[in-house]
Amino acid sequence: QLIQFDRDVKVQQGTAQIASGQPSVAVNLNVDPAGTSPDPVVKTKSMLVFFTKPSTTTAGVEQQYAVDGVITDNNTLTFTRGTNSANTVGIVWYVVEFTNQVIAQNGRTAAWTATPLNQAINTVDLDRTVAVISSSGGSATDNADHEEITATSQITGTQTMQLTRTIADAPAGNTYTSYSIAEFPLIDITSPIAGDVWKVGETHNITWTYSKAMT
Repeated sequence: QLIQFDRDVKVQQGTAQIASGQPSVAVNLNVDPAGTSPDPVVKTKSMLVFFTKPSTTTAGVEQQYAVDGVITDNNTLTFTRGTNSANTVGIVWYVVEFTNQVIAQNGRTAAWTATPLNQAINTVDLDRTVAVISSSGGSATDNADHEEITATSQITGTQTMQLTRTIADAPAGNTYTSYSIAEFPLIDITSPIAGDVWKVGETHNITWTYSKAMT
């Protein structure tokens, strides 16, 4: 899917790599090593989406290629896998920073084995909230346990996000899950917008959109 926002958003993108022998990589948004001109973000207004590409010698071993990514603070993205393998992982990332009244939550779970995991979150309105997750962990020795790290995410209550794997037993390696949650505004003014100039004596429509929660 390709999504283009019409307003109230700033999108940054870039690349990173978890190097040979390293379990993680930190992207400093104050540094511009690849000409992508990243800038610090507001963590409480931003979401992280990313894609990974393991090296050809990974051979499907989960701990070597499964990566979770999180907005650590306003200046840093952190991508982590379950091992310091000699194989590398390439990463393409996007940070979506909202400039309207969106409220975002970003975090990383503690290690979890039993499924499901009910992760506590700040209070949200289910009709206006979406979550994106990524997980690391799994087996350090074979490529037959993808179900140990593949999880679904469902916001089941105003303060709970439920993470569920296919298997109910403990995985070969601990699973860690990072998440970005965005709660969209209850009401959004579409006219006037920032920069509009209305003069005395003119007539203009004030327009807005609203969420299901107001119907």
